[in-house]
Amino acid sequence: MTLTNRPPAGFAPVTAGKMMFGLIGAAAMVEAGRKLVAENSLEDPAPIVGRSLQQAAMAHYGTVDSANPPTSIDETDILKLAQAARGADLLFDVQVTGWGFAYKPSLTHYFVLLGVKLRVIDVPNKVLIAEGFCSRNDKDAKDLPTYDQLLAEHAALLKSKLKADTDACIEEFKQKVLNIPASAT
Repeated sequence: MTLTNRPPAGFAPVTAGKMMFGLIGAAAMVEAGRKLVAENSLEDPAPIVGRSLQQAAMAHYGTVDSANPPTSIDETDILKLAQAARGADLLFDVQVTGWGFAYKPSLTHYFVLLGVKLRVIDVPNKVLIAEGFCSRNDKDAKDLPTYDQLLAEHAALLKSKLKADTDACIEEFKQKVLNIPASAT
């Protein structure tokens, strides 16, 4: 079994100020996301999800880690993914489809969001055997933080919320995609 090693997805800090400027604001948002990730050492959730699921599959099903390093690829085609992972029996393709934070209609309070996709590929047969998508956000929570609260102390609150969302996605994938009962996790 091996994992994909994809380029990190862009972090999207959606603020009211940037949204007012359309495409120019979107470009500014991308740059602001890069800066936030670098300055606050935000960790891409994909490798965390992949490693956790790989360990869970090894413990529950007795799968064996491939001698191959994670497959570095930025591709979604099943055949190309399988070709890149040859030598392994299974490939866990984990991709963050979106992560960041956005404002509520009040424009002063923010919710955190995370989207992750998992595909399990039978490498020798070059077929998709399982997949799932996990989407998390806390936009309906009471007392959402302000921008400053979210990013205080090197984004401690943002990191905490992203970790909780990442952990929730891991558990969801274990149960719904890998069929590992909650009692076994």
